[in-house]
Amino acid sequence: MGTAATNNAGITTSVGSYTVGDNCMGTIRLNSGATYDIVVGTHGDNAAFARTDASTGAGDVGSLQRTSTCLSLTYAGSFAYAAAGSRKVASSSTGTGTGTSTGTSTGTGTGTSTGTSTGTSTGSSTGSSTGSSTGTSTGSSTGSGTGSGGGSGSGGGAGDTVTGTVAADTTATTYQPYSVIGTVTINGQGQFTMTQSAYNNSAVTRSTSAGSYTVGQDCSLVLRFDNSLPGGTSSNFVAPASFRVQMVDSMTGQLSIQTEPGNTVTGTFIAQ
Repeated sequence: MGTAATNNAGITTSVGSYTVGDNCMGTIRLNSGATYDIVVGTHGDNAAFARTDASTGAGDVGSLQRTSTCLSLTYAGSFAYAAAGSRKVASSSTGTGTGTSTGTSTGTGTGTSTGTSTGTSTGSSTGSSTGSSTGTSTGSSTGSGTGSGGGSGSGGGAGDTVTGTVAADTTATTYQPYSVIGTVTINGQGQFTMTQSAYNNSAVTRSTSAGSYTVGQDCSLVLRFDNSLPGGTSSNFVAPASFRVQMVDSMTGQLSIQTEPGNTVTGTFIAQ
C-alpha cells in the first residue's frame, strides 16, 4: 500500500500482513502499528475496512477495490472529477477585561525663616523744682532687635482611581462545507491542464491551473501544480497540498485531495 504527496516525488509504502477467513471476514496489520478489520465481497474484487487500533484515525472506515489496468493514463485524454467534505476555517473573536488601580501619596516638609526688625522710640520728660533753678531735659533713644523662627509640616492624599478596559483577540478553528468538480486533461507526455469550480466558505470559485503529472506502477496519478506556466493558472487558483488518484481501471478511479495539511476530501475520477 502506498501514498504520495502532490508536490513531492516520493512515495511512502506501508508493509504488513492480512488474514481472511472462510466467512470472508479478516484483518490487516501494518508494520506501522495500524490494524483493520475487513470484509471481502464481489468475489474478492472489493473489501470494506474499519480501523481498530487506538491511534489517530481509529474508527475510520473505507473500501478497497481491486485494480485491473490504467492504460488510459498512458495516452492523451480527459477526466472528470468530483470531491466533497469539509475544510478548516479560522475564526477570530475579541474579549475585554477591566482593571482598577488607586494611588496614594504622602509629603513632609520643614521650613525655617529668619527676620530682622528695627524699632525707634523717642521719649521726653520735663521736671520742675522750686529752688534756685529750673531745669528741663529731653531725651531720645533708638533700639534694634533680631528674631528667628522655624516650622515643619506634613501632608498625605489619596490618588485618583483609574479603570481601564483591554481587548484580547482569540482564534478558533471551525469547519465549513467544501466541494469541487472539474476536468483534468493530460497530454500523454507528463503535462496537464485543469478547469474546476469549488464551493468553499459560502462562495464559488471558478479557476484554471496547469502542471506536470506522473503515473505510478500501482496505477496512481499524481498532479504537481506549477503556477509559473504562462497562461495556465488563473490568479484565483489555490493549489492543494495534495491531488492524487488511484485508478481502479482505465475508466474510473478514487480521488483524494488534501486541501491543506491535516485536511482531506475524497471523491471520484472518471474518464471522459
